[in-house]
Amino acid sequence: MRFLFTLLAVTALSGVAAAQDLERARVAFEQGRVAYEAGDFETALIRFQEAHQITGAPEILYNVATAADRLRRDEVALEAYRGYLAARPGSEDRASVEARIRVLERQIADAQREEEERGAAERAAAEREAAAAAALERAQAQTSDPGPAPWVIAGAGAALAVAGAVLVIVAEVDAGCVTAPNGCADDGPRWEDFAERYDRIPVFRSIGAAALGVGAAAMAAGVIWWVAASGSGPEVALGPGGVRVRGSF
Repeated sequence: MRFLFTLLAVTALSGVAAAQDLERARVAFEQGRVAYEAGDFETALIRFQEAHQITGAPEILYNVATAADRLRRDEVALEAYRGYLAARPGSEDRASVEARIRVLERQIADAQREEEERGAAERAAAEREAAAAAALERAQAQTSDPGPAPWVIAGAGAALAVAGAVLVIVAEVDAGCVTAPNGCADDGPRWEDFAERYDRIPVFRSIGAAALGVGAAAMAAGVIWWVAASGSGPEVALGPGGVRVRGSF
């Protein structure tokens, strides 16, 4: 990372803030630099933002943007990069910063689209759960001998729960790699790896959790249905809120 706004530049801004404020800015900036080089991007971002708030120096926005970029806080990074170029339109690194801005804009647009798709997937899962509940209730009303149906439902639920658990585990592994300084790679992190892992974390978490919930409910419904159909168990119904049991074993 290039620290465009050097400590010498901070102390030279005598016309921007009082000497006491300049010292606070210098300390904040130095703490941010040390934290960034140590891989503590969260602290680095906070300290760079503090130094910029005190001095208003647009050069610090480059450091704010880069720290936010490493944390995958795309909106913060995009705003800082734009502010930096707006204040320094003739900067020598304008082309590279503009290229990074275009990447961030695409990532933000992709994240918004994935959020919409995730919402649609969750609604579809709820609809499938409601349909499964209705089908189960109809089957219970039609016959007292369910045959293999309860075990089919339980088996399908178990498979769905396992798939959901795998997705959740993958999401947590990705989350750990995104926050790790080396990105879980021996040769260091790459933007492509960070982007791929970061983008799929919320999708895998939400879909995995939904699959776990629906799978567990289906497993329970299948077992309880079989017990109830045998004549020695309770009446069971699967609804949007989960499994409802009436009676006693």
